[in-house]
Amino acid sequence: MTSIRIPVLAVLFASAAGAWAQDASAPQGVPLAASAPLAASAPPAPVAVPSPVAVPEPADTPRPVRYRCEGDVTIEAVYPPLSRADGPVTIHWLGGRETLKIARSGSGARYVNRSYVWWTKGDTAFLSTRGGRMLVRNCNAQ
Repeated sequence: MTSIRIPVLAVLFASAAGAWAQDASAPQGVPLAASAPLAASAPPAPVAVPSPVAVPEPADTPRPVRYRCEGDVTIEAVYPPLSRADGPVTIHWLGGRETLKIARSGSGARYVNRSYVWWTKGDTAFLSTRGGRMLVRNCNAQ
């Protein structure tokens, strides 16, 4: 005896196609089940929504960080891309802009130019003159 196996998916597809063909009063392209009024039934099960995925920043994108400092001063520092971590940082402060090069540091990251020193450690920073006079202190990354 020979048996014929018909996949379940083919049977479901055929029955759905038949529902479209059987109801001439249904809107064009809508299956009969979708055009008929729904009988009282349980509410549909909740749909699981995937959580957002963090997209890493490209390694060649500059990294701006805004700092809130003592005296209600705001400094924005634009750090070099991760691909060039030893590149200069640009700070925007009191309407001006200073570009500083990375320098040797015992702890944290230190950037200098002819006039200023921008020193960061973790999420904190301060700005001083090359002579050591403190200009802006207690800066915290926002």
